[in-house]
Amino acid sequence: MVVLIPIELFQSIAPKAGWRAWLAEEGATIREASAKMRALFQADALETAVSAKDDQSLMQWAQELNELCETKSGDMLDQWGADDIFKHLAQPSKAELRLEFGQALLDWMNSKSKATELARLVTILADRKGPQQPVDAWRFVSFIAFLLDPVHCILIKPKQFDTALKQIKYAPKRPRDFGGEEYYKLCEYFRGLGAALTRKGVPIEDLIDVYLVMIRLAEAQAALKA
Repeated sequence: MVVLIPIELFQSIAPKAGWRAWLAEEGATIREASAKMRALFQADALETAVSAKDDQSLMQWAQELNELCETKSGDMLDQWGADDIFKHLAQPSKAELRLEFGQALLDWMNSKSKATELARLVTILADRKGPQQPVDAWRFVSFIAFLLDPVHCILIKPKQFDTALKQIKYAPKRPRDFGGEEYYKLCEYFRGLGAALTRKGVPIEDLIDVYLVMIRLAEAQAALKA
């Protein structure tokens, strides 16, 4: 996707240290969490536990996921009840949910129909007495997808992203009724935005960097209104 951007907008928020140094510093925690998440979700280990219906291994996996998200997510998760979702998945009584969610994760990682399988993960969490609202499930699932596959997936922060997108000419609006197709279309736009920024001298590596730039743009706009 080719994205047109008002480069002066991004030049106005350029950090004093330069984009490369700033992105490296700001992205360090996220990249560390991404590496830990990928290690936790090694397909072979998860597939073995799911195939054997080994809830002891799945329980340990869910507890490690909960710990990782509590200690490494920082400001990414805000206050939308993510802790409740993580803890829900790790509860001893949720063996069936862990197995179903683990299988769905494997299907997503191995499938070419990414949008369909990601939507299935959301449905599992939203329907199995987990989060109270489907949007909470979407944020949780996009957080996992973001850390597992930052080349193709981004974490959506609704308030900040809405603020940032309003400032970019021709940018799409964040869909109110989220689904798998809508999520991946938005990710495609952000990949195009990253490519456009790279052409203008902002060293974008993946959607972690795009995420950081979007948050910086939103914070700059909020500061102007303060």
